[in-house]
Amino acid sequence: MYKNFKFLLGIALGLFSIISLLSSSFVSFVLILSSALLVFPPTWEMIKPKAGFLKNRILRILLAGLMYVVGATNFVSNKIDKNKSEKATIAESSNQNAPQTSTETAASGGTVKYDENGNKASSANFESTSSYKGLKSVNPADIYLNFQDKGFTIDKQISTDGSFFYCTKEYGGIKYDVTIYAEDNVNEVTEIKLNAYRNQANLNSVEDMKPFLKYAVSIPYDGADVEKVQNYIDKNYNKNKASITVSGVKFTIYCPSKFVRLVTVENE
Repeated sequence: MYKNFKFLLGIALGLFSIISLLSSSFVSFVLILSSALLVFPPTWEMIKPKAGFLKNRILRILLAGLMYVVGATNFVSNKIDKNKSEKATIAESSNQNAPQTSTETAASGGTVKYDENGNKASSANFESTSSYKGLKSVNPADIYLNFQDKGFTIDKQISTDGSFFYCTKEYGGIKYDVTIYAEDNVNEVTEIKLNAYRNQANLNSVEDMKPFLKYAVSIPYDGADVEKVQNYIDKNYNKNKASITVSGVKFTIYCPSKFVRLVTVENE
C-alpha cells in the first residue's frame, strides 16, 4: 500500500515538474523533478546504492518535501510576477494618447479607405466625410489598426448589409473584445462595443479591466473630449447603464456581473 502511494506520488510530482518546465520555470522544474526521483520507487532503487545519507527514510522524505515546497513556491511566484507584468502592460496602454492612424495613413494625407470587398481604395473614389459629426466622422481603420498595433487579432466581415470589424486579445486572465460596426458605409463607424471579461478564476478582479476600457474610449471623432469620457468611466465604473453624451456620441457602461464590463459607443 505504501509503495503504491509513493508510485502515484512520484508520477504526480513528475507531471508537475513538466508543467513547470512548460511554464518556463526552470528552477521549479529541477527541484520538483528531484523530489519526484527520490519518491518514485523505480528511480529510487537506481539511486539507492549511491544515496549515502539519503538511505535514511526520514531524511529522504524531509529533503523531497523541502525541494517540492521550494519548487512549488517558485512556480507560484513566477505566475504572479507574470500576471503583474501583463497588468502593467494594460495600465501603460491606458496612459497613451488616443488611437492614431498608421504611417501610411498620415503619408496619404487622409484616412485609409476600403471598398465593399474590404480592399484598400484610392481616396479619389470617396467623398470626404469631414462634414459628418459624431462616429460617422471616424473610419473603422482609424480604430482597428490601432488595436492591431497593440497585438489584437483583427477579423473583418465586409458586407453591403453592414460590416463588422472584430478586435480580440486575451492576456492576464482577461479577454478583451472590440466590435466596430459600419451600417451603410464601410468607411463610417455606426457603433462600437468594448467588452472585457475575466475568464480565469482567482487571477483578476473587474478593476483590472478599467485601464483598458478608459483607453479604448479614446475615439478620435469630431468634437471628442477624451479626458471627459475617461473621467466619467473612472467615476461611474460600477454604475450599471450609466451614460454620458459628448458631441452627439453616447457612451454607456454596463455591469452585468462582477466579472464583466461592457461599454457601448453610438450616435445619440
